[in-house]
Amino acid sequence: MFEPPARKPAQPGAAPASTLTPQPPALRQAAAPTRTAAAPAKPVQVKRQVSDPPYGWTAAYQVQNTPSAYRVEIHAQVKAAGGVKASDVKNVQAATALEFARYWDARFLLKDKQGRSKPLQMALKFVSTKAHLSLTLNPGEGRDNLTNWYVKSAPQDRAHELGHQLGLKDEYVDAGAANRKTATSPGVKTDHSLMGNYYAEGEAKADVKLRHGQVLARDISSALGQPLTGVLSPTYTVRRGDTLLGLALRFYGTSKQAEALYQKNKAVIPDTRVLKPGTVLRR
Repeated sequence: MFEPPARKPAQPGAAPASTLTPQPPALRQAAAPTRTAAAPAKPVQVKRQVSDPPYGWTAAYQVQNTPSAYRVEIHAQVKAAGGVKASDVKNVQAATALEFARYWDARFLLKDKQGRSKPLQMALKFVSTKAHLSLTLNPGEGRDNLTNWYVKSAPQDRAHELGHQLGLKDEYVDAGAANRKTATSPGVKTDHSLMGNYYAEGEAKADVKLRHGQVLARDISSALGQPLTGVLSPTYTVRRGDTLLGLALRFYGTSKQAEALYQKNKAVIPDTRVLKPGTVLRR
């Protein structure tokens, strides 16, 4: 089912300079072309049916092509089940938005056919109407799926679920799924994927992968009507709670690379014990 893994298992042709008539400064200024900033295009809705037999769901979000970035937003509406307090909803929303940004925001670049690239920025917005995703927040513990979350589930699980909302499939073994029956099935990945069995492989090592960015690029290309290629971003924006050891685990699979990560970025890390949110690190 589309849910987290179980906890178990000079230009040519220009006139010669001597033929140009000098202009007074005022005229030269008036003759200069006026440059105006390009206005961002309106948001476009992305919607696609995803099939991972016997499971299926609708991926939906909006994307906007701005001068500086491609900006994705998922609009989610949360309904509180009985026993869930308003403070529970607020806390889950805040924790989930942070975790979604940690894994998905600015983790990829989208490159056009001219080779120009811009970051793929992502945000989770909670709304009361016109939602891409409507879900129920349930009390206590349970195994999340795309439309049912639990107050005490891990924010990482909800970041996984929101990967489905972006059109990504589970990548762990599921005997009931045609493409993921066994460990050698083509849909199963064991490279510490956020969409895989991170409970078995190591929760701290889970991260997004190039193939995820390529799926996003394909869907966004179709929605915007322009060919785009997804590549991994060479930088990472620090989020609250990040540490050098934790980032080394996610990026390289071992905390032993924390020193190397620091050496690449020591100019922006005054204190190795605390990473300031918003700091941009080179990977």
